[in-house]
Amino acid sequence: AVQLVELLRAAEDYATGVR
Repeated sequence: AVQLVELLRAAEDYATGVR
């Protein structure tokens, strides 16, 4: 279940970088 949090964190970081 840790992967879910990691994915969420990576998605947030990715969105912030793209924005």
